[in-house]
Amino acid sequence: MKKNTGYVCRLLQFSGLLMLMMAVFLFAGCYPTQKRDTAEIAGSSVVSEEMEKAAVTQLKDVPQTVQESTETTAIDAQVEIGNSSAKLTSLSGQGKQFSYDSIEKILSGGESFSQNTGLPEQNVQAYQGSNGGLLTLGPGFISYISGKSSLKQYSLVLNSGLPMDDRYIDNGVFTKGEIPGFDKQQTISQAKEWLREIGIEDVGEPKAAALDYETLSEQYENLDGDFPKDSEPFTPEDEGYYLVFRCEYDGIPFLAQNYVLTGKTQCSGSVIKMIVTRDGLQELYADGIYELQENNETFDCIYDFNQIIRKAETKFQDVMLDEPVKINRIELIYAPDVTSVNPITYKLSPCWVFYAASSSQSKSTDMFFYYSAITGEELGVE
Repeated sequence: MKKNTGYVCRLLQFSGLLMLMMAVFLFAGCYPTQKRDTAEIAGSSVVSEEMEKAAVTQLKDVPQTVQESTETTAIDAQVEIGNSSAKLTSLSGQGKQFSYDSIEKILSGGESFSQNTGLPEQNVQAYQGSNGGLLTLGPGFISYISGKSSLKQYSLVLNSGLPMDDRYIDNGVFTKGEIPGFDKQQTISQAKEWLREIGIEDVGEPKAAALDYETLSEQYENLDGDFPKDSEPFTPEDEGYYLVFRCEYDGIPFLAQNYVLTGKTQCSGSVIKMIVTRDGLQELYADGIYELQENNETFDCIYDFNQIIRKAETKFQDVMLDEPVKINRIELIYAPDVTSVNPITYKLSPCWVFYAASSSQSKSTDMFFYYSAITGEELGVE
């Protein structure tokens, strides 16, 4: 009788354990985990192998490349993080005020400038050069062209093929790496020193193109007939370097493109463009330059990078496309948002920017879209 009682007890214990295990599996299968939510967003009822990746919440663990595709999105991208050990934070700032006296010292050609008065724009100063140069200053903004450069067509020549901005510094036209007898690295060092003198210190290494005389002349002669050649032809003294700098904080660059957040004022990309010849600085364009201060808000981790990729992959799933949207670059930046006006004040936060292109039978369109690196939310851009 005792043996039967023990057997029954063990059977009941085993049955209870079995029921407990079944309950655990049942609840685990329907518990709304983050991975399950993401799969449902993607229109899938099964968590894919990619979804099973461990969460990437530290910059040092973000992959250097991403290669994935869906029916509407093809990602073959380099992931650019200027400083993977940076301590991400929230910044605030206003457009930097520049001094004419400090800028005058770096200008070339001994040209004197006189101020134009009566400008309609507030906080904007314009100066006319004695040789035809022009200098304009505003909050966070500098535009300078020397009298010598104003007689040339650098701007039209530089836009041959593709615009030579941060994305397209190599536009397939100016292919020489360096100009003989004119050291590129020394020119870059001199350009950085000029920027420091006028109050711009936190810039990364620039992208550079050598503007050699042969190519300058050839491109000038090939300009479309719609542009009258009423300027002076290029000479060997006009060759130099075209430099594009990005402003940054702790190694993380700022937004490079202009954008307008939904319902907000336009924010300018933080980019500095310079043309330097043997005679000195010929052109300088700087915009989106901030006077910054740190907020008491730092972030120990980022939003799961894998989930950001999932969001990008499903962004165009309800759009009729001739071809999948191609994403070829992903970059960590500080993106600005206007928080007040008079004066305009900005908040800058860590974001991922996706560089993409959408193709149709008639044209290819570049596009950019952005996700907060901290919350994972997409920024609404008009």
